[in-house]
Amino acid sequence: MSKTSRMIVAGAGGIVAAIALTTPAWAYTRQGYQSNYAGVGSDKRWVEVCDMENDGHGVHGEFRLSGGGVMTKGDANGSAGGCGNQTAGSNITEFRVCETGYGCSGWLPVG
Repeated sequence: MSKTSRMIVAGAGGIVAAIALTTPAWAYTRQGYQSNYAGVGSDKRWVEVCDMENDGHGVHGEFRLSGGGVMTKGDANGSAGGCGNQTAGSNITEFRVCETGYGCSGWLPVG
């Protein structure tokens, strides 16, 4: 994982302090079905599911876990603002996004 460094310099009364902050660069794997989408964060555990269509059809993501099993997460408020998100208990190996009654995208591996 690559890292991004930033330098913050502050001075007061002739004293200057420099603090180096190192933060991981954020990567996000995302795929869609119709206008809806699901994604997995670079930590392979944080997920997001977004219903982007005001059509009354529910949207959920299915996330295969490295320890076995599938975690399902939906967008509880439908197409209203905000998305559903959750952190899995183990790494996600692949995922797909589904629109209830209409189908799902293919499974996408998480790199």
